[in-house]
Amino acid sequence: MADQADRRSRLAQWREKRKVTQEELAAATGISTSTIRRLENPPSLRVANPPLRYLQNCALALGCKLSDLIEPEWQEWMVFDRRKPEPPEPKSFWRN
Repeated sequence: MADQADRRSRLAQWREKRKVTQEELAAATGISTSTIRRLENPPSLRVANPPLRYLQNCALALGCKLSDLIEPEWQEWMVFDRRKPEPPEPKSFWRN
């Protein structure tokens, strides 16, 4: 049973904690029920890179922080340009 709970997405956990159905969340966010289902899929079937606006709308509707809904695999660096295979150093964005 614990294994099954571990596979639920953070979105599913928050939605269930708030006692909201997928249909109610879809109506509150303007996101289709089928998209909510895809966001809640087990990791192997989950949306690989969901739009942040979907997650932000869900966070607002569920009364949680956006960071509460972001899955660890969504935070991984994705290579779009072979010339930049590694993420930039964090301090390169900020001046001292």
